[in-house]
Amino acid sequence: MSSKFCPKCGKAIKKVYDGLCSDCFLGKFNFAEKLPDRISVNTCKLCGKLYHGEKTFRRLDLAIENYFKHIKDKEVQSISYRIGHNKLVVTVHSIINKLKKEEEKTIQFNQPKILCKYCSMRVSGYFTSIMQLRGRFDKERVRGEIDFMMKKLESTEDTAFISKVVEKREGVDLYFGSKTVANKIAKYFKKKYETRNKLSSTLYGMKHGKSLFRDTVLVLFGEQK
Repeated sequence: MSSKFCPKCGKAIKKVYDGLCSDCFLGKFNFAEKLPDRISVNTCKLCGKLYHGEKTFRRLDLAIENYFKHIKDKEVQSISYRIGHNKLVVTVHSIINKLKKEEEKTIQFNQPKILCKYCSMRVSGYFTSIMQLRGRFDKERVRGEIDFMMKKLESTEDTAFISKVVEKREGVDLYFGSKTVANKIAKYFKKKYETRNKLSSTLYGMKHGKSLFRDTVLVLFGEQK
């Protein structure tokens, strides 16, 4: 039986892939070149959220992997990476005509510290709702419950923050970035402590021809359940 030789490298081969040996055949494919040369993930120095363009991420791995989504070749099985010294070493794992191939690419990586839009709003004192806690209640316990709920709600509501807390003789005023969040917490207190709640709104400006209102939510505590 006559030997076969790869017409490109001259190596003796037993099986031909598109007229070439396996190495030369795989050399025609370069999926790693579709990866970016540089990856930058902005990180808010206050809330820790990660940003790539308009997208927000809670974890660094999800932010980085977002850069790889545009590689949709059916041959690409997975993409792995490791981080070190401001660089990502990325490996593309693919299978072409039942042949496995791994490609590596080193990408420059940086993580600039920023102040995100919503933390800027909080720092500047932005609010849309004031919650007035009045009556007989355990301040430390109630504030702990509010903080717990805020941590849960901030994953779905960007303006789930309290920009200011004012201690008063008659109670506590909390300035919320989100009306929705303030109302949810007020409803929680009504259900748990049977508070009497009262909502009122005040006009404070116009935007794009629409009236803007701020809410005041009075939460009056009595005897705890």
